[in-house]
Amino acid sequence: MALSAQSTTFRERRREGYSLRHQLSFQTNTETGWEGADSWATDFIVRASVRTLAGRELETAQSVTAEKTHEVTVRYRSGISVSQRISWNDGGDTRLFDILSIQRVPEGVKRFLVILCKEGRSYGS
Repeated sequence: MALSAQSTTFRERRREGYSLRHQLSFQTNTETGWEGADSWATDFIVRASVRTLAGRELETAQSVTAEKTHEVTVRYRSGISVSQRISWNDGGDTRLFDILSIQRVPEGVKRFLVILCKEGRSYGS
């Protein structure tokens, strides 16, 4: 059964295996003033569910790049924006996600946020 972000309740999502079992850090880029030395500061840490939506390989300039998109669900909180990134320590490996969009679920209500992300390091490390 496919779940629509707008038509499902958290209880339905939990039944389908979307519990808030992961711990994610939301980070903001702190500009250092000289090229190549971006650093990231952790703004806050939240519990979330992470679900892989799609994966593909892109072939550009004689190299292959893997790209994955994910859906991250968190309890509503202010202060989340597309200028941030998400850091997830997944079993010893740190995975980084660029935030593409943020949607309230249910729509217009301050209950949950569904965040569409792309895994990778497009903003630097």
